[in-house]
Amino acid sequence: FSQEGSKISFVGAKVTMKHPGGFSKFAGKVITSDDGKTVKQVEVDIDLNSLWAANDGDGADKPNEKLTGHLKSADFFNVEKHPKGKFVSTEIKKDGDNFTVTGNLTFHDVTKSVTFPAKITADAGKVTAKAEFKINRHDWKLDYNGAIDNAIHDDVAILFDIQAK
Repeated sequence: FSQEGSKISFVGAKVTMKHPGGFSKFAGKVITSDDGKTVKQVEVDIDLNSLWAANDGDGADKPNEKLTGHLKSADFFNVEKHPKGKFVSTEIKKDGDNFTVTGNLTFHDVTKSVTFPAKITADAGKVTAKAEFKINRHDWKLDYNGAIDNAIHDDVAILFDIQAK
């Protein structure tokens, strides 16, 4: 799958404002059972140079170029040195009507296991997966703290909406 019909985004925040953002270039694959009705693994490669960020309320159509540049700098993602991010699921378990996904998330050359709830459907040659969860950015060495009177929150919301054939 690719970014067409899919979305990988995030919401970071500081004391005074939220900053939605995302990645406009990514690709991946979904491995299903032979009948196509069970998702066995999801793998996503993210081009971190495609990162964008905005001020809350401005939307994806109005990225904040200064903020986007700062997030790409050595203070955060350091995309010049670490241009790729990756997620590879290690377990997908049915949990009632939903699923619990565990996998390895890599940013900044740091790989950590994450577990989160997801809605996944697989049938008729199409897979959809949606999730929203939080990570602590310091676990991936994204340690810039911001101004003393406008500190950046540790937790960042990760959201994805994947459409795959």
